[in-house]
Amino acid sequence: MIAAVTIGGNMKKTGFIDFRDAGEVKKWVIVDDVVMGGLSGSDIKPEEEGARFSGAVSLKNNGGFSSVRRNFPGMNMSGYDGIALTVSGDGRRYGVSLSDRARFTGLYFNARFETVNGEKIIIYLSFKDFKPLYYGRPAPDVKPIDLSSVKELSIIISDKQEGPFTLLIEKIELYRNESLK
Repeated sequence: MIAAVTIGGNMKKTGFIDFRDAGEVKKWVIVDDVVMGGLSGSDIKPEEEGARFSGAVSLKNNGGFSSVRRNFPGMNMSGYDGIALTVSGDGRRYGVSLSDRARFTGLYFNARFETVNGEKIIIYLSFKDFKPLYYGRPAPDVKPIDLSSVKELSIIISDKQEGPFTLLIEKIELYRNESLK
């Protein structure tokens, strides 16, 4: 399910992560499918306009994903309706994953979004659209994420398409839809 679209309306955004700050980019860690024997590879590098997450996805050896992750001591996202990303993409599908666990357990909450090749867009991902996954598979009967204590945020490409990818990430913000209040 593609949960995100660029929308207008009465959105109030709060700055969260600014990838135009090279110091912020250093806080992110690459995790590719090589941890499971896959052959995908990626990198994240600071640029003037943001951070470029790029590489190549390989489906060999049961691979198929690349991701970049950042840990938090317990970020409070409650009181917001979702996450807004300002990105320039390559036309491929990406995802944002959240976890409220201090250690990686394979369980995370994911929402996917489409990019437009070469266009800068703002994507709004509602927290209601984040679905629980366990190692990439649906995880039924899982309690909702604790938005008052998010400990990890990831950006992932796992669209089952082999080949190069590139996503320029300018910023990630929390948003409230004031017209719903």
